[in-house]
Amino acid sequence: KPATTSSTTAKTTTTTTKPTTTTTTTTTPTTTFDRAAWEESVKKPVAHCTLDNGMTDEARQVFLDKHNEYRQLVARGEAQNKTGLAPPAARMLKLRYDCDLEAHVMEHVAKCKGGHSPFDVLKGRGQNIWAITVPNLDKAEAAKRSVDDWYFELTKYGITADNKISIDNAAKTGHYSQVVWQKSNRLGCAAVSCPEQRRLYVGCEYWPGGNTLRHLIYDIGEPCKRDEDCKCSSCRCSTQLSMCINPN
Repeated sequence: KPATTSSTTAKTTTTTTKPTTTTTTTTTPTTTFDRAAWEESVKKPVAHCTLDNGMTDEARQVFLDKHNEYRQLVARGEAQNKTGLAPPAARMLKLRYDCDLEAHVMEHVAKCKGGHSPFDVLKGRGQNIWAITVPNLDKAEAAKRSVDDWYFELTKYGITADNKISIDNAAKTGHYSQVVWQKSNRLGCAAVSCPEQRRLYVGCEYWPGGNTLRHLIYDIGEPCKRDEDCKCSSCRCSTQLSMCINPN
């Protein structure tokens, strides 16, 4: 009997495994602006310098606080003009202290000569000068008295209804108008005792400087309610202070 040969063909199955791809998505957490904390942080800016020039941080703080106190009064429409209240300011900037400005004005008042620096020396900075015949007056007290005197030019002489600088009112209220010049946002001051002249001289410089003829001292209107009301890059509106804060 012929042999029977059985042939079995093995069936080969090929399995292809598709590689698993894992995609990781990184989500950046959203930072929520804490306006309440920010409002608290900008209430009282600190005036501190490491300059070895006889000035004290106490006096610096008085200069800064008095300026901002009066700027806030104006912003809220609570400043007493000669015949009523001065109009409110729509976007008054809060001042912060600048040690470079202090160094500039210290160089000037340390000459014990009084008067203002020439325009070409100021290079766009504003300047207020004050003197008293009490050479040993405490510098913090001198800071208070000088800023008070500058500001109260508003009550004594008044500002015209258009709230602009003219040759006439600059001669009478030019110190006041620089104290509350809306666009100034930095301040530096110095007080120097000059025994030989029997005087103590005070000077403050501002950046950017104000008192530009035929320009508004500040924009009249209700104080800012939103950041957009400030109309300056990176500024925020402090509704508690009724002022705009420029971090630059």
